[in-house]
Amino acid sequence: CGVISAYRSVLKDGFRPDLIHAHFYPAALPAVILGKLFGVPVLLTEHSASFAVGLTGVTKLEAKFSLGRVRLLIAVSGSLRDQMESCGVRGEFRVIPNPVDTDTFFPNPPQRPSPGEKKRILTVARLHPIKELPTLLRALAVLNRSRDDFLLDIVGDGESRPDLESLAHRLGLQRRVTFHGFQPTATVAGFMRRSNVFVLSSRSENCPC
Repeated sequence: CGVISAYRSVLKDGFRPDLIHAHFYPAALPAVILGKLFGVPVLLTEHSASFAVGLTGVTKLEAKFSLGRVRLLIAVSGSLRDQMESCGVRGEFRVIPNPVDTDTFFPNPPQRPSPGEKKRILTVARLHPIKELPTLLRALAVLNRSRDDFLLDIVGDGESRPDLESLAHRLGLQRRVTFHGFQPTATVAGFMRRSNVFVLSSRSENCPC
């Protein structure tokens, strides 16, 4: 009801959309209902790693029902399209990878590292269990036994942050790891230019940004 009311308020303001573009499969059902009520085609862009893990039960049935009624399904990778189809989703697919703004994200010119300079390891992620950041911290704890020339910058925030901070402390990494929280896009690009290594520790991804 809230989605329908919001859509009607948009119509009252004089804007009549040519299409409805939803993101992530949970948004498909309300989008499909709106499209049916108001005669507007619906597109959906899927980014979720949930299809790689595997949908089950009611969630799987709802995804199959709603996604099967979308005019065009956009997947950010070919593997994600295949995962969706293996979950029983049927429809017209198009693969459009996530874009990169090269005016913001560009490399520094190659530079010779300064003597004694610590290597900077970077991860940028939502701090959520699916990103497997405990695995990264435990790997660095092993590395910490044999060398002391590295630092880890964690950019991002989420519900797992308190647990991750506690784990870093228990592993003796409090001087090695810095949690920076959410940062503006330009700041994230700066972190990337300053890093020596980027780590993506999640066990399943589609086409990450």
